Amino acid sequence: YQRAGVPMLPVTHGDAHTRRMILLYALQLVAITLLLVPAGYVGSIYLVAAIVLGGVFLNYAARMYVEGTSRLAWRLFKYSNYYLAALLLAMVVDRALTR
Repeated sequence: YQRAGVPMLPVTHGDAHTRRMILLYALQLVAITLLLVPAGYVGSIYLVAAIVLGGVFLNYAARMYVEGTSRLAWRLFKYSNYYLAALLLAMVVDRALTR
């Protein structure tokens, strides 16, 4: 990003700050996905999926915060795509089977 002149977070604020923000955003994302349950939008099938998927996501984010390697950043990015798709699928399955 720096060579291309793209003002992304690692370029403008450094790696340590970026890793902190990744962990913070991951914590917020997982918390928000869990709030769908008490709000009544989804049920227990989604809840189980959100807890398991969110736990793995937070594990990757925590490891990224501590280790900060490019390889781990790529793995976290790839898992985030799987995470969102799997959560959406869990939402659809939950709605189809419990409503």
